[in-house]
Amino acid sequence: MKSLKIYLDGDSFRPFLILLDKHCLPYIVIDHRPDALISSLWLDIPKSAEILDRLSGVITEFISRKNKKTVIFMNDRRRVGASGLSEQEIALLLAHAERLKITEPEIVKRFITASEDATLKRRKQRFYSE
Repeated sequence: MKSLKIYLDGDSFRPFLILLDKHCLPYIVIDHRPDALISSLWLDIPKSAEILDRLSGVITEFISRKNKKTVIFMNDRRRVGASGLSEQEIALLLAHAERLKITEPEIVKRFITASEDATLKRRKQRFYSE
């Protein structure tokens, strides 16, 4: 049986696993990497019509509750954002999906420049040649 791989980042995996358990969806934890800065989790979910229908409901509920970005990676290497899609549209996409990635909307929030930070102003500017 084919399976769907789901990548969850640090703040996503606990609430998402709770929703999967609530909807009685089977999953296998493939890889869990706890780290000092971020922890991530890879799940493997069987790809059957019934499970994908229930999974689309879990994804729409998770996106509506949390401010998360869900990207669906299709079999033909296209990427589709699932944030504005309905449950039926997500179910149709999941049938042809290779994997999912659920992350924060902005991975890099903002860079601090030297003019904004007083400690960076005092540091000597270094230039490196290539």
